[in-house]
Amino acid sequence: MQIVNFFNKRLYKENFIFEYYHFVLGIFLAVMLFWITMLYLLYNSQLNYFKEQAAIKARRIDEHLSRIFDETNHVTNIIGNLIVQHDSKDLNFIDKMLKNFPEVTSKSTSVYSWPLFDWVGPDNRMLINSKINIKKPVDVSHHAYTDKSRKFPGTLQVSEPTIGNPSGVWVIPAGTGIKDAQGNYLGVVAVGFNIAELSLKIEQALNIKGFSFLILDENFRIILQSANNAIDPKSSYFRDLLPNLEHVKDSEGILNKPLDYKGISYSYYRRMEKYPYIIFTGFEEKSFYHEIWSIMVPRIIESLIMGGFCLLFLYFSRKKMWDLIQSSNRAKEAYRQRLNLEMRTSVASILSNSDKLRRYLSSKQDVNKQAGVIEEIHDEALKLNNLTTDTPDLSYLDLTYTHSDVNKVIKEAIIIQKHTAVIKGINIKPFLYPDPLLLYVDELRFKQIIVGVLSLALGYNPKGTTIKIFSTIKNINNKKWVIIKVQDNGFTLSLDDIKRISKNISNPNKEEEHINLDFTAIERLISLHHGKIYYRCFDSLQGKVVSIIIPYCESTSSNSDISNIFKHTTPTYH
Repeated sequence: MQIVNFFNKRLYKENFIFEYYHFVLGIFLAVMLFWITMLYLLYNSQLNYFKEQAAIKARRIDEHLSRIFDETNHVTNIIGNLIVQHDSKDLNFIDKMLKNFPEVTSKSTSVYSWPLFDWVGPDNRMLINSKINIKKPVDVSHHAYTDKSRKFPGTLQVSEPTIGNPSGVWVIPAGTGIKDAQGNYLGVVAVGFNIAELSLKIEQALNIKGFSFLILDENFRIILQSANNAIDPKSSYFRDLLPNLEHVKDSEGILNKPLDYKGISYSYYRRMEKYPYIIFTGFEEKSFYHEIWSIMVPRIIESLIMGGFCLLFLYFSRKKMWDLIQSSNRAKEAYRQRLNLEMRTSVASILSNSDKLRRYLSSKQDVNKQAGVIEEIHDEALKLNNLTTDTPDLSYLDLTYTHSDVNKVIKEAIIIQKHTAVIKGINIKPFLYPDPLLLYVDELRFKQIIVGVLSLALGYNPKGTTIKIFSTIKNINNKKWVIIKVQDNGFTLSLDDIKRISKNISNPNKEEEHINLDFTAIERLISLHHGKIYYRCFDSLQGKVVSIIIPYCESTSSNSDISNIFKHTTPTYH
């Protein structure tokens, strides 16, 4: 039996640990699934956010660049009007005016300062440069703005990027055609936009950290770009990617297939309304993923910390529960051994008397002696039967009365039933008298009473309910009585139902055999201790109360005092 119990406990512990690790694995998988889902949702959310920001940046670039070009057009028209008012052939006047004009514009509050202006005659030859003296007119007919300005005078026309003279850097040549009042074409006021300076101004004005932009002309040549692109303006990279305008046929929109370059995904485009440029905006992949991780990592760390804390709390809770179960099993085993000891005593007496009877019969001893031995065997067999049944016959039950502390017995009974309570998910709460309550009882039988009452309460309560056990002392009819109450909020049953059901299922589990008693046996044991049991169920509320009343005995009471206590009739208790 001990070997079986050992392996049962070993198996239960292994199942207990397995359930814990199984639960931890389930929690881990659930958390992983949760974070994978969250990462997927966050990824899509951030992707949409970055695309929205790319669209906003494209509109702002359009507004800022258009403002620079419009203001330039306004300045070149002012210069052109001064030339018209004076004389387009007076080159000395034009030269002096153009050399002074950059100084005037640099002190203004405009969005751009122009380092120089050129005057291009009607034959597309540069006649004046505000920075250098031109000894011989320079043919600039290869710049597209010369033809466009003739067709669309008064508007700023741009050309493809080129190396500026005398700056030696990449510039965007542009000019505004000038006509007199009679409609005669006089020439072009030209200006060069420093590409690096223009790009820097756009980045500073828009603060587009983590985003990049490209500005291409109608032939997909690179006009302006973010500093992190570093693509040669002569490169045909994007012209090869976008062989036709079908990809950007609308005024603005999201590209069906983003343009990827050096870890930058250009997903949005916008056409400038007045100028032949297409703006592409996108975001750096490292900035995108950095933003995601900057959001996710703190949340993941918080989740891991909280999850670890919860698992530790669960572990120690389970460990505490396991310790309670082990303590309950040890107490139950000690309780069972005390009951088994009595059975072994009766069995030993039966064996001894049987052997004595066998010798008497073989030696033909006196019949009276044989009858006496048979009587002893019969008595011990009845005692053994009492110890192995749930409804003992009190007339054959030997009780050993001692002073016992009620509260101590109740605590031990709770520990015995703790394992069953944990399995059923029922809480047992003791509310005990603060001082020791002594009773003159058979401690083992009295413990059987408390264990039995708790067992009945556990059997008729659903999961999640609470069983309360009280102990107190009360004066009734000028005598002290110890009152023990077991109250629950489980199923409401009548006393007859309790007796009938408990008799049938008092020990459904073989391992609990001889541990629990039915209600009738409990009544008999209480009466044997000169006490009484009262049962009351609630009509309007769920639950019931079992009250046990037993005479109180002072620790200094003599045997005669104890006998007098037992002579008093048990009072009626309400």
